[in-house]
Amino acid sequence: MWRETVCVVVVWVIRRWLMQRGSLCLRRCGYDPTRAPLWLVTVTSYARWLVGGDIMYGVDSNLYVSVSRLYELMVSWKMQQLLLMHCLYEKLVGGLDGSMSQRDASLESIATIIKNNPGAVSKFVELQNGRALRSVIELTRDRFSRTRLLACLCLICIKNSSSCFLQDIAIKTKLIYILLELLDDSGQVGEEASFAFSSLVAGKEDLQKLAFEANAIDKFYNHLQNPELNSKRLEGIFLALGDLCSKLECCRSRFMSLQVLNLLVNALTHDEANVRTAACICLKTVSRSIKNLSAGYFMNERIVIPLVRLLSDLCTSVQVAALGAISNIVVDFTPNKSTIIQCGGIKELVHLTKSMDLSLRLNDVWSLRNMIFLADKMCKEAIFMELTASSVATLICDPEPSCRIL
Repeated sequence: MWRETVCVVVVWVIRRWLMQRGSLCLRRCGYDPTRAPLWLVTVTSYARWLVGGDIMYGVDSNLYVSVSRLYELMVSWKMQQLLLMHCLYEKLVGGLDGSMSQRDASLESIATIIKNNPGAVSKFVELQNGRALRSVIELTRDRFSRTRLLACLCLICIKNSSSCFLQDIAIKTKLIYILLELLDDSGQVGEEASFAFSSLVAGKEDLQKLAFEANAIDKFYNHLQNPELNSKRLEGIFLALGDLCSKLECCRSRFMSLQVLNLLVNALTHDEANVRTAACICLKTVSRSIKNLSAGYFMNERIVIPLVRLLSDLCTSVQVAALGAISNIVVDFTPNKSTIIQCGGIKELVHLTKSMDLSLRLNDVWSLRNMIFLADKMCKEAIFMELTASSVATLICDPEPSCRIL
């Protein structure tokens, strides 16, 4: 009993010290254990003792969760290496065979450690001759939806951190189907599943093709038709659709044929800034289609008017996302771009060239540049009536070289 009490107290102390002083002391000592301060050596030694015996097994699950939370605090690269040195990895893997709370805490901690860390991924995959990885793959079939989601997140972190692992097409397909199934969960798992799906397929043409074959776009569209979707679910679904349509024309064509665009346009005026941002990001990727741009599907008042209004949104992330969408739409491959002129778009774009925010200014200049592409005489005159000679001179002398492209 006394060991459990001491353990809880020490975990609290370690958490406080690590948050306030761990990173600073590691920087000062240059990650040289011989120069580390005494308190850090004491903490790491005690942490090793903490997981070195039977204390993590056969005790209250909440204690295990508290200890696992300690690992999540150690998220800087150097602290992750310290964890590996003291064999905590293997103890976390041991937790995968424990109770539901132990499994979930271990999966969360493993995902935190290996995320964007190829070295940690390699170490994890090699653990116990691959048994650790097989255990995580096995947990994707767990009867608890939360555990299945966390196991998928671990595998996604492995896949995203190092492309040489999880190349088996069966595992990729399995992840897609599991995440699409988890969308049906009515709780937090259902909300997080679309974000996990987005992370899985982002920038990966092979996975986007597999998702298309799994009718992922139809699945997301069916969920969007639910009028009671909360803002978190809406955001996740639009981000997932945006990543899914980022490379393949077949995905964009399916998106347009299902008329998902109508639901997306409604989201441009949503009360939540995150939803408006996600809708703009999705519109940007869908509008990469030369076929749809040439057909003029995006250059109409129903889309352009809300986008132009978002240029004066109070949230900077919404403005940047709106500019990204406009930058694609105004290319349009046709000389007549009167719609955006009539909606006051030129005036808003020119106004943002004076923004102090670099990301806003850069995206705005790209939008103006694309607006001029294949524009007719009337459009060019409208632009240069707003964009005076002095404004052009200011952009040419912009301290940021990437903003001098106009």
